[in-house]
Amino acid sequence: MLYTSWRKESSDLIKDCQTYQERFEQIKDEIVCNRRQYEYHSEVLDKAMDDLNNIKYDNFDNVAPNAEHLNNQDCAVKQKPSELFGCFDPGKNKQHSQYDLLDDIGIFPEIRMMKNSLQSACLTMIIMHLSVH
Repeated sequence: MLYTSWRKESSDLIKDCQTYQERFEQIKDEIVCNRRQYEYHSEVLDKAMDDLNNIKYDNFDNVAPNAEHLNNQDCAVKQKPSELFGCFDPGKNKQHSQYDLLDDIGIFPEIRMMKNSLQSACLTMIIMHLSVH
């Protein structure tokens, strides 16, 4: 309803019709006339849109034939993991899946931290006890 005059969508645009489609059919001639003033070659555009809507989309296999051929070849080849990047697959090698990186970078789990803090607390208590006596 771009090519008609209206201010309120609820009252001016639909008027006394039940649907917008029905209202469009009522003022179709006015819309087409106003549309021609602003859209040059609109007939060509309309024909292209109609053609596009009526085309069957069956023949898009030849859009990129080389890419399709390479994809088909890749699908036919049996997949095998790369030996170069095998270290990134932890399920393949138990050594990689059970390795604990935390020890290398100095991050200790809470159990070790608790053990260390208990040792520190014991040392503190011993020092306090020695200093009192």
